[in-house]
Amino acid sequence: MSAVDDLIGLSDRHDIMSAADEVELVDLQLCAARERFADHTERIGILRRRAQDTGVASIARIEDLVPILFAHSTYKSYPVDWLHRGRWDRMTRWFATVSATPMDNVDLDDVADVDDWLDRLVAAGHFAFTSSGTGGRVSFVDQSELDVDRVGRLLAIQFGWPRPAPITRERAVFFLTASKGSGRIVYGFQAQSRFHARPGEAYALSEEPIRLGDLNRLMVLEASIVAGTASPSDLQEYQMRVSQNGPELEAAFERFAEKMLRYRNEPIVFQGQWPQMNRLVELMHDQGIPDGGWHPESIFFIGGGTKGVPLPVDYRERIERFLAPGRHYRGYGMSENTTHAPMCEVGRYHTAPWQIMFVLDEAGEVAAPRDAGPVTGRGAMMDLAWDGHWGGLIGGDWITVDYGRCGCGRPGPTVEDSVMRYADVIGTVDDKISCAAAMDAYVRSALSGRTD
Repeated sequence: MSAVDDLIGLSDRHDIMSAADEVELVDLQLCAARERFADHTERIGILRRRAQDTGVASIARIEDLVPILFAHSTYKSYPVDWLHRGRWDRMTRWFATVSATPMDNVDLDDVADVDDWLDRLVAAGHFAFTSSGTGGRVSFVDQSELDVDRVGRLLAIQFGWPRPAPITRERAVFFLTASKGSGRIVYGFQAQSRFHARPGEAYALSEEPIRLGDLNRLMVLEASIVAGTASPSDLQEYQMRVSQNGPELEAAFERFAEKMLRYRNEPIVFQGQWPQMNRLVELMHDQGIPDGGWHPESIFFIGGGTKGVPLPVDYRERIERFLAPGRHYRGYGMSENTTHAPMCEVGRYHTAPWQIMFVLDEAGEVAAPRDAGPVTGRGAMMDLAWDGHWGGLIGGDWITVDYGRCGCGRPGPTVEDSVMRYADVIGTVDDKISCAAAMDAYVRSALSGRTD
């Protein structure tokens, strides 16, 4: 077995986050990082170029990974005009630059839109997932078939930690998402359905797939309205799209609430995001459903930001009161991570053994010592479980990490529950990671066929 397999095998232990007390975890992570570096520099040209330019010929110590971490913007470094104009041949060439697998077998004949393009990628073995695009541009990240199976299992095994739900397929599963589509939460729903749901008892908000093309068009219209450049026809189209979605979405929430209430007295698995969950609670309150009354072994994972949706000041407290005494499972991470860092009993987020957490300076160049704490800075991670793309990423969050032992008794590193967006810390949306321009240049060079 490889060191990567050994790391992932730690997920079978009774307590995943205590692995460092039972194995030489840092040594195993270093061996796995060497494997990933050797494999992915052969398969990903822009990683190979970055390693050459930064003088990283091998991984002798964990810190050697820092110069070859990608900026989070790398996975949306395509010219946005290609997406809007449907240049799927060019989008495929771009996607090949950030993927570990060739795109030679992607059928692009008569691709209708971005959703059709994503379907063609899946048919060719590229299980791409996408970000929400709330920042104005969608990220596209490649997964191999191995990733889909492996990461799905890791998500299910970890769900509910430190008292995870047993992998027995004895629960009903509820996700506030569509059952199909390219969103990361959709892949999460499909994984929980395989590992936790009784046959026929996995419920999504909608059986219709999430149409990224529709979401992207809506974001473009919203951006033009905010910028003051929207034409009268743009405003009309925006109002039409919003009015069409409203009644249909409200009906979906009503059906979802009705199904969910049937299982109120038994353990369920639930996942959603704060804005959707807030609407679901409002709907149930309107129906006269009181707070509390859920099974104490139900596990509710509600996360993500507010996505710009205005919510009551006390929305979290209101939702938690409603779901009591069910367990509120909390985790921290980015959609680009295989698994999130779940929260322990004393309120700190623990990183999984297959993930190496870094705290960097503002430019994303210098790492804080990993034997110290607490340290505050820009969050970055090397996620060793990914096969279909390079798992090293510099994020857009400002975090505080302690590499010592947590108050819960488990080893670190742990992340403090005080995460902020870096743009909010510096007071501007101009989030400049020093390597971002270089990564964009590598992508442009690869697209032009140059190797210099």
